[in-house]
Amino acid sequence: MNNDLFTGGNNTSTVDQQLSTIASQISAARERKNTALSRATVIRGLLDRGQPIDSLNDVRQSPVIQQLSEERRACRAKRPSARPRYWAITPPSGR
Repeated sequence: MNNDLFTGGNNTSTVDQQLSTIASQISAARERKNTALSRATVIRGLLDRGQPIDSLNDVRQSPVIQQLSEERRACRAKRPSARPRYWAITPPSGR
């Protein structure tokens, strides 16, 4: 049955248009998957070699990593004032 109900733009059927859209979405999903796998491989390699991962742009731009880095800076800033107080209780061993 060939009527205008099933024909969309560019004189193609609505089903063909939908299939094209789905194919594009699948292709984009595969591309995102491959990108994620590539990043994971890089990160695993750094971790296996004992190298820090915070040099990676994705890691540096992560809101969670940014918050943790700020907390680490705050803790380091407080460390000098806390040392005398806690070392009096438990002196450092071998440092």
